Amino acid sequence: MLSKPPDRVTYSRLKPLRPDFEEIEQLAKEAGIIKGTVHFEDYIDDSFVPEANAMPAPKFEVKK
Repeated sequence: MLSKPPDRVTYSRLKPLRPDFEEIEQLAKEAGIIKGTVHFEDYIDDSFVPEANAMPAPKFEVKK
């Protein structure tokens, strides 16, 4: 189930991070999906995203 653990899917801290992008790029290269280099700046405009530290982390309550 996608609800366990309760924090599996979140909708906060959605700022794209360069290391995550580069990891996906590398996996895509290894899988033969892309060739060459994908430039972070060509795909990501994070100028409108608040800094990650400005947003509190979500709190989850596990119901038993």
